[in-house]
Amino acid sequence: MPRVAGSDARILWSYLVVLWCDGRLHRMTRILGIMAGIGILVLAGFAWDDSATGWSAGHSDIGFWWAVIATFLTIAGLGAVIGTWLHTRPIED
Repeated sequence: MPRVAGSDARILWSYLVVLWCDGRLHRMTRILGIMAGIGILVLAGFAWDDSATGWSAGHSDIGFWWAVIATFLTIAGLGAVIGTWLHTRPIED
């Protein structure tokens, strides 16, 4: 029997709908989103360390720009963690 175009997509979609209704997809989404935010915050920590190293070595330009990068990474990481937490809460009917 020949496969109908798009049947794989329908099977995948129905599987995702079952996961969504079961609540497992919410948990998986929350875990992945928070892990991504923590990864960005780890990068921000490295950037803050590079900034402090630049300042202490007397290179104010390097210290300043790494601080700018670290600030943006911190905002992005916190936004990812907080946004994931708020937008993956279970909905009560």
